[in-house]
Parts: sequence; C-alpha cells; structure tokens
Amino acid sequence: MTRLFKPSRAELYAAALFVAALNGMALRMQTQVASRGWGNAVADLFGISAIVWFALYALIAIGLKPAEHSRPRRSDWLIGGALLAACLLPSAAPALAGLLLVSAWLLLSANTQAERSLAIIALALTGPLLWGPLILNLLGTELLDFDASIAALLSGHTASGNLIRVPGDTPDVLIMPGCSAFKNLAPIFVLAATLSQLLGTAIDRSLGLACLLAALAVIMINSMRLALIALYPAQYDYWHAGGGATLFSYATLLAILAIIGSALVLRERRHAV
Repeated sequence: MTRLFKPSRAELYAAALFVAALNGMALRMQTQVASRGWGNAVADLFGISAIVWFALYALIAIGLKPAEHSRPRRSDWLIGGALLAACLLPSAAPALAGLLLVSAWLLLSANTQAERSLAIIALALTGPLLWGPLILNLLGTELLDFDASIAALLSGHTASGNLIRVPGDTPDVLIMPGCSAFKNLAPIFVLAATLSQLLGTAIDRSLGLACLLAALAVIMINSMRLALIALYPAQYDYWHAGGGATLFSYATLLAILAIIGSALVLRERRHAV
C-alpha cells in the first residue's frame, strides 16, 4: 500500500499530463454528447481521432511501465499540482498552455527514457489540441482556399476563395474549417511520436519523410471527398456527415497507420540486417 503513495517522477508526470490533455478535450466531448447523445458520441470517439486516444493510453502505459525510475523532487510536485489546478479553471486554455510548458520542461529535465518519452508524446499532443486549432484560426483563409483549389481541380470545377463553383443552379460548395484537411494533419505527428516512443526507436529523417507522405495522403483523401460533394450535390449529406464521410474518415486513419507503421517496420528491418 505504501507504494501507492510514492509515485515515481514518470508516474507523477504521466498522470498530470494525461489529465491536462483530457481536460483540453473536454469541451469537444461535451459538445458531441449534447448534440448527438451518449451512444453516438461514444461510437464516434467523441469526435476525437483514435490516434489521440491511443497517445493518451501511451502516456499511462509508459508511466506505469516497470523501468528505471527517479523520485520526484519538491519542484516536480509543485509543477504537477499547478498543472492539475489549471485543469479546474473554466477555460481549457490554461491547461493546454500548461501541457505545452510542462512537457517542454520535462523533456529538458528528464532523468530517464520514460520521462523523455512522456514529454515527446505530450508535446505531440499539443498539435491537435492547441497548435492545430490555433493555426486554423490564424491562417484559416489561406488553408481553406487551398482545400477548395485542390478539390476544384479534382472535380473539374473552379474555385473562388474557399468556394467551389458548381455550374448551373446548384449551390456552390463552401469549405468550412471543420472540412479542412489540415485538421487531420496533427494526428500524423502524434502517431509517429507515440509509436516511436513505445517501440523505443529514434525520431529520424525517414520518420519525418513518412510524416510528410502521410500528410500528402490525408490532403488528397479529404480533397476527393470534397470533390465528390461538388460533383454529386444531391448526395451532400452522405458525403458530408453520413456514411460516405465515415468511409473517408476510416480511409484517412488507415492511410496514416499504413504509412507511419510501414516506415517504422522498414527502419527496424534495415537496422536488423
């Protein structure tokens, strides 16, 4: 029983970072439950990428993994406590800022590989939870224009800003931030960071190239969905939020898994030779 009250430094930070990341997702989860009900929200993972949930699992798995551990100092307790206190505030912004700062601090002060791995995964999680939404807010116009241009090229139509011009009396297709391919790019780096740390491999150039290839695949898959909406406006609901959207969501996830996973497997085989 005494062991339960004496966590290692890795266990302390794993718990604090996990709670902070979950807090950053809370509003999105609440919105999904309110709009779709518990059943649909849970089935759709609360509208949050399965990769992000996997990274949260990895934080706990690495924190609890039997390994060489260091004991937390008084400063660690203060930092962890401050991060948890930030999670009690009504806005998620302090907790997300804390997630970024604490994970950066942990990376710089890590004593063990487990602590470094926790820091790397937590830093990667700030992509979809913090940097992704922030970049979409700051550069949304340019990014949405790019989405519309690629989709218009695939559909044979023309684009004007974030509009895909559809001939005839059919309404034009307006690309909104929720439909942008760029909201699906951050999970690529989360998966690369998480798998590399779980497998104990380095983040090198080959993994970076795999992330770039996965990003291109995600952009093309999303552009194909938008092109289908422009080509078949009568099936808008199906491709936008129905079964067609679900198929493209799975295709995006599988493409990311295949490209990042293949890069890691090939690298391990090269090193084994």
